[in-house]
Amino acid sequence: MRTPWIAFVLALSLLAACSDSPPSVDPDGGMPDGSPAPDSGTTAPDAAPVDGSQNPNPDAGFLDGGPPGSDWPVPVPGSEGTGPACPEPVQGPIGAAWPEVFVGVTDCDDTAGGSREVPFCTFARAFEVADAAPYIVTILDGTYRQRDHRLNRSGSADEYFVVRAAEDAAPVILGSEPLAGGDFEDAGSGLLRVDVSSLPSDPAGFWTADGTRMIHEMEFRSGRRSHANTTDVVEDGTWTKADASGTGCGSDNAGCFIYLRPPPGLDVSATAFEASQGNFFSSVGGSYQVVDGISTRFTQETAIFFEGARHILIQNSDFAHNANSDDNSYNLRLWNADGAMVRRNRISDSRYWGGAVNSHGITFMIGGDDADMWVCENEFFDTIGGGVSTKGGSSNVHVVGNYFHDMDIGVRTSSSRCHWRGCDERLYPGGGYTIRENLFERVRTGVEVTETNARREAVSPSRIFNNVFVDGGRGVLTRVESVQPILRNNVFTGSGTGVYFRAGDPTTWPDAYIADGYDSDFNLFDADTTIFVQADWSGTEESMTLESYQTDYGGEANSSESAADLDERYAPRPGSAAVGTGDPSVYPGATTVNRGLWPFAAP
Repeated sequence: MRTPWIAFVLALSLLAACSDSPPSVDPDGGMPDGSPAPDSGTTAPDAAPVDGSQNPNPDAGFLDGGPPGSDWPVPVPGSEGTGPACPEPVQGPIGAAWPEVFVGVTDCDDTAGGSREVPFCTFARAFEVADAAPYIVTILDGTYRQRDHRLNRSGSADEYFVVRAAEDAAPVILGSEPLAGGDFEDAGSGLLRVDVSSLPSDPAGFWTADGTRMIHEMEFRSGRRSHANTTDVVEDGTWTKADASGTGCGSDNAGCFIYLRPPPGLDVSATAFEASQGNFFSSVGGSYQVVDGISTRFTQETAIFFEGARHILIQNSDFAHNANSDDNSYNLRLWNADGAMVRRNRISDSRYWGGAVNSHGITFMIGGDDADMWVCENEFFDTIGGGVSTKGGSSNVHVVGNYFHDMDIGVRTSSSRCHWRGCDERLYPGGGYTIRENLFERVRTGVEVTETNARREAVSPSRIFNNVFVDGGRGVLTRVESVQPILRNNVFTGSGTGVYFRAGDPTTWPDAYIADGYDSDFNLFDADTTIFVQADWSGTEESMTLESYQTDYGGEANSSESAADLDERYAPRPGSAAVGTGDPSVYPGATTVNRGLWPFAAP
């Protein structure tokens, strides 16, 4: 008998953004028309490390990586007891004779030659000199307030373009302008304000310099998201941009102020703030580029954007604190970037004004049907949207050996904007993810399966196997219109729900999903609820045990419902129900497989 489940409390408003158009790009490089040149060579206060992060690879060098640090909680793919390693990049070794220029903040001179001893001051000058692959731009230690570059450089697997940190350096690139707490004035009603007339761009994000985000209050104006009036800034830690009378401003900063209602305990007068303004760089057609060892902070729209750039390698970097206003926010945006590899990075705190659905860590867009894109050994956290997501038809994304924690959605497999007759086939939904050996810890939804075959038949199902979902809200969520996924050997432990079916039709129950290809087995459930069905929006819901699901629908025949009994590395202890009880078919050639992160580890 189906019993309504009342305690459904996890909900976020999902508001769609208005466009996904790429930013205006000058194909010849240089600054965008009409924008000021922020390449002043000035330095800024060092950005603080991101709280709560565990560096996956603090000592890694270019293309040799090395294992993550000892505090990294996820086994490295390819190590003893794990599944296959991620492939190596297609890029060959750096040539000993490749030309190289340096950028630095000490003893720099843009009129000199860009040597290590007398580096260039600005990225603009370095990118101007490094005009063709192969070329290396090496960034010395320091903090750089420089933004909005165009890096349309392309190479090959043997000769390519590199932007990297110098050995033992940790350069930080800011996409923001500073605002001094001492410049704030009392605006009445508990609000403080600071004049932002001099800012060159409309700020979408506002933080303290140590990375604490202040939450923006917005309102719709002429159908677009805009700054709210000051009367709407009522919660501690919120802000808007408004004129002297308190009326929300548009995109123009003239005569406008940032109004802040400080959070408790914040001494505004003694605090430095950052207002987002732009990205680090964008690249159109820049195939075979490499980004290695940098950090970005307080960027706007995206930290780095690649379009039509094949075989990009982004590694050993830290992308934090990105914001956008009326459109999507991306730490990394990879458009038509077939063959991309993103490995051993930290990715966090991406937020747009509309909420979770368009706030992204990494987003792949319009990838080819036969493209392979890899996301390996990264850390994702502190994002209200998705860590890894797809928009506009990307397929064959491999998500392997990553750590997702303290965020809303770990992986969101696909989304589409192709709703009209004659729509470009590339914009039809993608899918075909491989998601294996990832740890999802305190994530509201580990994997949300959203690809649909309504308009394109050749959408392969996503394969989700040997992951561990710990103390989250929902392990895997699938929708009735989705291309139904294949689940194997996953461990769901702690609070929340293992598998969540969301339909929208009171007559749709798991048998409809199974008939449409949903295939899940050999999993271990140690959660509050094994299976949950939300059949419509009016409240028809059911919470099921594994036994009731097996009896009613015949699914999960080889799955079990018992204590996971994993150690601090999430490896199975002797006698654990995870030992030797997985489906070996997901690892070709294997005969015995564990459930969870360590498919081949002996307890």
